[in-house]
Amino acid sequence: MTKLIRLFMWGYQPHFQYEVECLANNVIENLGISETRAECFLIGAKIPGHQNPNPVCVEPEDGKWPISLFDELLQAIETEVANHPLKDMFYSDEPSMRDKPENIRRDSVRRAIYKTLETYDTAHQVRSFVGSPAPVGDYYVAPVLQLPNKLFERFRPLREPIADAFTTGLPSLIHAAVYEVNIHTSHKPSLRNRLSLKIKGFVFYVTTNLIQDIIRNLVNISHGQMWLSYAHSADIVPFKF
Repeated sequence: MTKLIRLFMWGYQPHFQYEVECLANNVIENLGISETRAECFLIGAKIPGHQNPNPVCVEPEDGKWPISLFDELLQAIETEVANHPLKDMFYSDEPSMRDKPENIRRDSVRRAIYKTLETYDTAHQVRSFVGSPAPVGDYYVAPVLQLPNKLFERFRPLREPIADAFTTGLPSLIHAAVYEVNIHTSHKPSLRNRLSLKIKGFVFYVTTNLIQDIIRNLVNISHGQMWLSYAHSADIVPFKF
């Protein structure tokens, strides 16, 4: 039966949302965590200049995340763009300067979504993790994974994740797992197309690779400090802790 999508971003958005959620939960289960599950939704913010009657879209549109929650999102994005910490940054190479406005806008979308969800997270005792937004049709679309706060009582995060010129630290194993899921779903456009094909066994295949990545990336655990390799940092927006 064909499903009518009222808040339309692209045709396979329900499949993508479902697969990201399944992917996250397969990773969590393979880490030996069976008492809790991640929930995923997609949020789309209309790209400036694009013509679409819906300024913001949510998938699933009939889920627990009402569209009214994001009534002020577009204005919040513009505020973030205007005050972005990189707005006065000058790069020595032309490609970086050329890409700077787009990178600032995408990061501003991510920041605005985080701030918009702060009240929701507190009220529902969850923690949201926003993947890097990517342009899809008329929208910047970002996957959002939510995990219950009680999970972080078992896997207590570090209070002050440590970073230097070579590595950046993630506060916990759960943060590292979500980070890897977001890398694979937010930064590989081809993955979105493959997900729409519903290949049998695809989720388990990617999950196996993700767990291998997590183990490989957690390269230095000593004195209670968890570190993540900075190998992906060239095109990844820093993750919010």
